[in-house]
Amino acid sequence: MTSERFARLMEPGQIGPVSTKNRFVKTAQGSSTIEPDTGFVGERCLNYYDNLAKGGIGLLLTESCGVEYPLGTHHPPV
Repeated sequence: MTSERFARLMEPGQIGPVSTKNRFVKTAQGSSTIEPDTGFVGERCLNYYDNLAKGGIGLLLTESCGVEYPLGTHHPPV
């Protein structure tokens, strides 16, 4: 019953001109995987998004941003 109830999630989606293979969307949020000493993307962050993509997410919106790093950020290193 559950698979029938959510079957539309696996159907292709469309947002304006962007087509997705399904309707799963990972929203832009901080993952705390950015390199703490530089603030840049490293292997840890790349692996995080690679695993999400391999897991089947239809659309990935990456990270949040800090306008004046480190002020205003709330993502302590994990």
